[in-house]
Amino acid sequence: HDLMWEYAKAFASIFSMNGNVLATCDLHGIPCCRTCFSCYSNIILHRNTKEWSKKLSTFYAGLPSDSKKSLQLYLKDWLPLHLIKAQLLEKAYNMIMADKFLVLRVSNGIKHGTQVLVSFIRSFEKELHSKIELNDHASGSQTVSVLSKIRFFFLEFNSSMPLDILIRGEIGCALIMLGTELQKYSRWADSLDYFTDAFNIFHTIKYDYQHPDVIRVLQHIKSCAMKNVVLVSEESPNKLLLQNWNMGNKARFSTELSSHPGYAIVRMRGIYKDFRFKNQSFKIDLLCVGLKESAFALDFENGMMTNSDGYILSTALATVSEGIPLLLRSSINKEDELDKENKRVFDALLAAALFCVGPDGRIFPTKAPHLCLGTYPYPSLYLVARGSPNEAVFKHLSDWLHAKESNISK
Repeated sequence: HDLMWEYAKAFASIFSMNGNVLATCDLHGIPCCRTCFSCYSNIILHRNTKEWSKKLSTFYAGLPSDSKKSLQLYLKDWLPLHLIKAQLLEKAYNMIMADKFLVLRVSNGIKHGTQVLVSFIRSFEKELHSKIELNDHASGSQTVSVLSKIRFFFLEFNSSMPLDILIRGEIGCALIMLGTELQKYSRWADSLDYFTDAFNIFHTIKYDYQHPDVIRVLQHIKSCAMKNVVLVSEESPNKLLLQNWNMGNKARFSTELSSHPGYAIVRMRGIYKDFRFKNQSFKIDLLCVGLKESAFALDFENGMMTNSDGYILSTALATVSEGIPLLLRSSINKEDELDKENKRVFDALLAAALFCVGPDGRIFPTKAPHLCLGTYPYPSLYLVARGSPNEAVFKHLSDWLHAKESNISK
């Protein structure tokens, strides 16, 4: 099978058509020339994959219903991938989001079905990202919506009828798989909901705390305990140290940490939000410490650190002092000519984005070298969606309400 795949891939990398005729090379005058076409192999392979996938999906769409019934295996294993590779992304998206397809996909096993769905999602994300501009985050939002749809599909399936313990256990494992995929987009609060759903299912079917799936989901839950990145003293035991860095100008390095093995500086929400400060407007996303799989690269040039989206590492509120959070922000949009006060704020915002890397891997503000990036010793409290299984509920709220009513009556 592997040899057949490699042969087919090699052939598809040199097979090129010019209209209805095989394209020939200029040097040798022969089609499928391994020598002349080798430098264009990736381009030819991508073009053929797109064209042939489109032909296959179009051929299937034109078949009568009776013929399609005998091709259920193609429908659930290959059609979504062919739609994606043909860049018929809207059709692929609608197909994967349909309950009928999800039922078919997991009918022969929830674990394997979820693995295949995740592979479809990754292919979808890759093709969608190749079609949009670098700073357009539509690809991430659509991928997240697919993961959310599959999550609610499993939750409804779990609650709709009495199920065997093994099946419910597989649903819990599927939710872990989906939550782990969601973490790649820095959706920590949302992924925590997925892991909590899985834990609740395991608890309902009487898995004890020594069960491998319970141990695994508790580790994932722990990974969602977000700790904001803040400025701390350079002597703080909570300072963050990069694992690999380069102090030269025009350097690039990962935010993976040596001070916290397995972790990295990551984005808090994975979504840039509009923010306005004085007369300055820009987009931001706060930073926290999370799993290294969500690490991003920073380009260091002229004292500024920028990620692949063009967003700049900066302190919040143009302030450089201990305890101030760190964030990524877009370039500043000046709406009007700046007066003296706003010019001062503008300069402060620029100064708050100047950093250096120490020989030990710490990142420190240029204007305050006695401080560096660090983290709180305890997780942060943050807003979650209404109805989230992780919403905070006050234990003694009824007592407080009763006391309030008593005070009003007096």
